[in-house]
Amino acid sequence: MSSSSLDPANRPCLLSLDCEMCETATSSRELIGLSVVNEAGSTVLKMLVKPAGKVLNYRTEVTGATDATMQGVTYTKRDAQEAMQKLLQGKVVLVGHALHHDLHALQLDPTAVIDTALLCSYKGLSACTPSLANLVSQMLGRSLRQEGAPHDCEQDAAAAMQLVKHALQHGIPPPMDAPEIKVAKEDLRKLFIHGVPQSAQPADLLQLFEACTCAHPTVEGDMKERRGHLVFRHAGDANEAFKQLPGAQETDSLGRAQKLLKLTSGSCKGKTIKIRKMAAHGGLAYGKDSNQKLHVMKQQAQRKLKVNKKKLKRKAVKTLPSAKVQVNPV
Repeated sequence: MSSSSLDPANRPCLLSLDCEMCETATSSRELIGLSVVNEAGSTVLKMLVKPAGKVLNYRTEVTGATDATMQGVTYTKRDAQEAMQKLLQGKVVLVGHALHHDLHALQLDPTAVIDTALLCSYKGLSACTPSLANLVSQMLGRSLRQEGAPHDCEQDAAAAMQLVKHALQHGIPPPMDAPEIKVAKEDLRKLFIHGVPQSAQPADLLQLFEACTCAHPTVEGDMKERRGHLVFRHAGDANEAFKQLPGAQETDSLGRAQKLLKLTSGSCKGKTIKIRKMAAHGGLAYGKDSNQKLHVMKQQAQRKLKVNKKKLKRKAVKTLPSAKVQVNPV
């Protein structure tokens, strides 16, 4: 159904929401700002919100927020909730990208939503939700923001609205090919670590490689952010180290190999972390997930079984003894 086919008198209003969040002592996604735009792309609500609890990380590279930009902010989460509840009165459908994060931060539960992260999917990546930037590039044919620039709530909310209007007019696209993005050569000599316990030290991470015969890495990044990189001299060293790490190999949502490991020393002994490669096969940022690989392996096994059955059948025919006919004299 297209937006033009709906009776204007009964047609619901579309509003698009985007929030920014920081990490505090009590929450990894604490609300610090939001914007709401209408179908025309005009901003109908924009607020900076004073975070509840001590701020551990503003995630400035993403949010653009700093102590200076948040100085003097007095609006609370409750103020934001009340403002949103007023906007959502009547026939309103709320639009956004990965909207569950925004609604969880706002502690709201509207009944009618459209999440652009669920409109489209990538072939061979059943658990991957395309980023807003990739959807804007692939569906709208433009860039969302300059590379390395922080997020902009108004810009992101407007982009999500444009994607929904595009889907209403042209239909939801079929599964798309994942972007063929190459990971920088410099990054291939690293392994990514995430889910790091807050009290973990670099030495605790390096202890995982004590039993490995490969070159040992250095730790890059602030462990307070619960993630970082293990840096090796060469990409081959990183690959060999990952291979030697204990634990079953799986893939993340983008199809990159990763392992779940338990720390073996320090105050976090017994707690788990994840270590994954920086790229999928061939140095690409996107690969194939485990389900897809299993499907491919099953298809290959089935084809091989059919070939073997044909070979066995031909061999059986060749080795059958000739039938002897005995003619009794009259």
